[in-house]
Amino acid sequence: MINLLERVMGMQPKVVVFVDCDGVLNSDEFAKHCLEEEGYDPFDCDDLDPRAIRNLKRIVDETSASIVLSSSWRWDEKALDAVKKQLKAYGLELYDTTIMDIMKTLSRTNEIKLYLDEHPSITKYVILDDDEIKEPLADHWVRCLFKNGLTKKLADEAIEILKEK
Repeated sequence: MINLLERVMGMQPKVVVFVDCDGVLNSDEFAKHCLEEEGYDPFDCDDLDPRAIRNLKRIVDETSASIVLSSSWRWDEKALDAVKKQLKAYGLELYDTTIMDIMKTLSRTNEIKLYLDEHPSITKYVILDDDEIKEPLADHWVRCLFKNGLTKKLADEAIEILKEK
Protein backbone atom coordinates (compact mmCIF):
# COMPACT_ATOMS: atom_id res chain seq x y z
CA MET A 1 0.00 0.00 0.00
CA ILE A 2 2.79 2.43 0.80
CA ASN A 3 4.29 3.34 -2.54
CA LEU A 4 7.86 2.34 -3.33
CA LEU A 5 9.25 5.89 -3.49
CA GLU A 6 7.92 6.66 -0.01
CA ARG A 7 9.50 3.48 1.35
CA VAL A 8 12.87 4.17 -0.26
CA MET A 9 12.87 7.82 0.82
CA GLY A 10 11.53 7.01 4.29
CA MET A 11 8.71 9.50 3.72
CA GLN A 12 5.60 9.31 5.84
CA PRO A 13 2.47 11.41 5.54
CA LYS A 14 1.87 14.39 7.81
CA VAL A 15 -1.89 14.50 7.25
CA VAL A 16 -4.02 11.37 7.49
CA VAL A 17 -7.68 10.47 7.22
CA PHE A 18 -8.55 7.21 9.00
CA VAL A 19 -11.49 5.64 7.18
CA ASP A 20 -13.99 2.98 8.17
CA CYS A 21 -16.11 1.33 5.46
CA ASP A 22 -19.41 0.22 6.97
CA GLY A 23 -21.32 3.34 7.96
CA VAL A 24 -18.84 5.67 6.24
CA LEU A 25 -18.18 4.55 2.66
CA ASN A 26 -21.43 2.61 2.51
CA SER A 27 -24.73 2.99 4.32
CA ASP A 28 -28.32 1.88 4.69
CA GLU A 29 -29.38 4.55 2.16
CA PHE A 30 -26.92 3.20 -0.40
CA ALA A 31 -28.00 -0.40 0.23
CA LYS A 32 -31.67 0.56 -0.09
CA HIS A 33 -30.99 2.32 -3.40
CA CYS A 34 -29.07 -0.69 -4.75
CA LEU A 35 -31.76 -3.14 -3.68
CA GLU A 36 -34.69 -1.09 -4.98
CA GLU A 37 -33.18 0.44 -8.12
CA GLU A 38 -30.59 -2.11 -9.22
CA GLY A 39 -31.74 -5.35 -7.59
CA TYR A 40 -28.65 -6.29 -5.62
CA ASP A 41 -27.25 -5.97 -2.10
CA PRO A 42 -23.99 -3.97 -2.12
CA PHE A 43 -22.89 -5.63 1.10
CA ASP A 44 -22.79 -8.99 -0.72
CA CYS A 45 -20.17 -7.74 -3.18
CA ASP A 46 -18.21 -5.16 -1.14
CA ASP A 47 -19.54 -2.19 -3.13
CA LEU A 48 -18.97 1.29 -1.76
CA ASP A 49 -21.20 4.33 -2.19
CA PRO A 50 -19.87 6.56 -4.99
CA ARG A 51 -21.29 9.64 -3.21
CA ALA A 52 -19.29 8.82 -0.08
CA ILE A 53 -16.14 8.20 -2.12
CA ARG A 54 -16.57 11.59 -3.82
CA ASN A 55 -16.87 13.19 -0.37
CA LEU A 56 -13.69 11.40 0.73
CA LYS A 57 -11.96 12.59 -2.44
CA ARG A 58 -12.88 16.18 -1.60
CA ILE A 59 -11.32 15.77 1.86
CA VAL A 60 -8.13 14.37 0.31
CA ASP A 61 -7.99 16.98 -2.46
CA GLU A 62 -8.50 19.93 -0.09
CA THR A 63 -6.10 18.76 2.63
CA SER A 64 -3.54 16.53 0.84
CA ALA A 65 -4.37 13.81 3.36
CA SER A 66 -3.29 10.20 2.95
CA ILE A 67 -5.92 7.49 3.44
CA VAL A 68 -5.40 4.87 6.15
CA LEU A 69 -8.05 2.16 6.30
CA SER A 70 -9.15 1.42 9.87
CA SER A 71 -12.10 -0.72 8.82
CA SER A 72 -12.46 -4.41 9.60
CA TRP A 73 -12.48 -4.81 5.80
CA ARG A 74 -8.67 -4.75 6.02
CA TRP A 75 -8.79 -8.30 7.45
CA ASP A 76 -10.41 -9.71 4.29
CA GLU A 77 -8.15 -9.69 1.20
CA LYS A 78 -11.10 -9.68 -1.23
CA ALA A 79 -12.76 -6.77 0.57
CA LEU A 80 -9.47 -4.87 0.84
CA ASP A 81 -8.89 -5.32 -2.90
CA ALA A 82 -12.43 -4.06 -3.57
CA VAL A 83 -11.74 -0.92 -1.51
CA LYS A 84 -8.49 -0.25 -3.37
CA LYS A 85 -10.14 -0.74 -6.75
CA GLN A 86 -13.08 1.53 -5.98
CA LEU A 87 -10.88 4.27 -4.52
CA LYS A 88 -8.60 4.07 -7.56
CA ALA A 89 -11.60 4.64 -9.84
CA TYR A 90 -11.87 8.10 -8.23
CA GLY A 91 -8.16 8.84 -8.36
CA LEU A 92 -7.60 7.90 -4.71
CA GLU A 93 -4.96 5.61 -3.28
CA LEU A 94 -4.96 3.69 -0.04
CA TYR A 95 -1.77 4.63 1.78
CA ASP A 96 -1.91 2.03 4.55
CA THR A 97 -4.08 0.13 7.02
CA THR A 98 -4.04 0.23 10.77
CA ILE A 99 -2.34 -2.55 12.69
CA MET A 100 -3.72 -6.07 12.28
CA ASP A 101 -2.90 -7.62 15.64
CA ILE A 102 -6.06 -8.72 17.43
CA MET A 103 -4.30 -8.66 20.81
CA LYS A 104 -3.36 -5.00 20.40
CA THR A 105 -6.52 -3.70 18.75
CA LEU A 106 -9.18 -4.14 21.37
CA SER A 107 -10.94 -1.01 20.14
CA ARG A 108 -10.83 1.31 17.14
CA THR A 109 -9.50 4.04 19.43
CA ASN A 110 -6.61 1.81 20.54
CA GLU A 111 -5.78 0.70 17.01
CA ILE A 112 -5.61 4.29 15.73
CA LYS A 113 -3.62 5.44 18.76
CA LEU A 114 -1.09 2.66 18.09
CA TYR A 115 -0.83 3.74 14.48
CA LEU A 116 -0.23 7.35 15.49
CA ASP A 117 2.40 6.27 18.04
CA GLU A 118 4.19 4.28 15.32
CA HIS A 119 4.00 7.18 12.82
CA PRO A 120 5.21 10.30 14.66
CA SER A 121 5.39 12.26 11.39
CA ILE A 122 1.59 12.59 11.43
CA THR A 123 0.76 16.09 12.63
CA LYS A 124 -2.89 16.27 11.59
CA TYR A 125 -5.50 13.57 11.32
CA VAL A 126 -9.22 12.96 11.25
CA ILE A 127 -11.14 9.77 11.97
CA LEU A 128 -14.24 8.96 9.89
CA ASP A 129 -16.17 6.28 11.72
CA ASP A 130 -19.66 5.32 12.83
CA ASP A 131 -18.25 3.62 15.95
CA GLU A 132 -17.45 5.79 18.95
CA ILE A 133 -13.89 7.05 19.20
CA LYS A 134 -12.86 7.79 22.77
CA GLU A 135 -10.33 10.10 24.38
CA PRO A 136 -7.64 11.07 23.69
CA LEU A 137 -8.69 10.95 20.02
CA ALA A 138 -12.31 12.09 20.27
CA ASP A 139 -11.57 15.66 19.12
CA HIS A 140 -10.44 14.24 15.78
CA TRP A 141 -13.54 12.10 15.23
CA VAL A 142 -16.23 12.86 12.67
CA ARG A 143 -19.13 10.62 13.57
CA CYS A 144 -20.77 9.17 10.51
CA LEU A 145 -24.12 7.45 10.79
CA PHE A 146 -24.77 4.03 9.33
CA LYS A 147 -28.01 5.47 8.00
CA ASN A 148 -26.34 7.72 5.43
CA GLY A 149 -22.54 7.42 5.67
CA LEU A 150 -20.09 10.17 4.72
CA THR A 151 -22.17 13.17 3.69
CA LYS A 152 -21.04 16.53 2.32
CA LYS A 153 -21.65 18.12 5.73
CA LEU A 154 -19.47 15.52 7.47
CA ALA A 155 -16.77 15.95 4.82
CA ASP A 156 -16.83 19.69 5.59
CA GLU A 157 -16.31 18.88 9.30
CA ALA A 158 -13.36 16.62 8.46
CA ILE A 159 -11.76 19.31 6.30
CA GLU A 160 -12.18 21.82 9.10
CA ILE A 161 -10.45 19.51 11.60
CA LEU A 162 -7.55 18.93 9.21
CA LYS A 163 -7.13 22.64 8.50
CA GLU A 164 -7.13 23.68 12.19
CA LYS A 165 -3.97 25.06 13.76
